[in-house]
Amino acid sequence: MNERSRDALGYGQLTSLAAAVAVSTVTGGIPKGTETVLLQAETQDVRYRDDGTVPTASVGRILAAKTLYEFTVAQIARMNVIEAAASGKLNISFYGVKTA
Repeated sequence: MNERSRDALGYGQLTSLAAAVAVSTVTGGIPKGTETVLLQAETQDVRYRDDGTVPTASVGRILAAKTLYEFTVAQIARMNVIEAAASGKLNISFYGVKTA
């Protein structure tokens, strides 16, 4: 992360990933001031598309379980995810500049 993006702004988890879900629908939404977002699939691989197209369990880029990935808030705003295998969970951490 760059020097400006060091403040932790929030955390969320998506657990119902049997059907494609927009990452931006995480409880509480994307916090104001977010610049970068860290994603980690917890127990199963998760597939994503960040071009506005919905992924399927077999089509989309893979977020390998237990690996940390960094994205911009612009990518997250249009990203959809789906579990590649049953019981997928996605942990989401938001970073940026705290606003008043």
